[in-house]
Amino acid sequence: MHKITICGHFGGNEKFLDGQTIKTKNIYLALLEKYGEKEINRIDTYHWKKQPIIFLKRCLKGIKESKNIIILPAQNGVRVFIPLFLLINKF
Repeated sequence: MHKITICGHFGGNEKFLDGQTIKTKNIYLALLEKYGEKEINRIDTYHWKKQPIIFLKRCLKGIKESKNIIILPAQNGVRVFIPLFLLINKF
């Protein structure tokens, strides 16, 4: 079981220099330093609309296998990801 799952915009294989991506990566790297790679699970929200089923499976797995979840959505993501994680958590 992972200690923490972090869900946010990591940018996939592309290089983004916007505030949201940098914030998400910095928090992820700080958690990696403190807890190690085996304790941290990450869910990338980049292009989640292209593969919603795979994204939903990753969210389910993240909630099931983690003690803590950190969600770092942008403005539009607040309307989608927060309700999604709340709904999944009820089950």
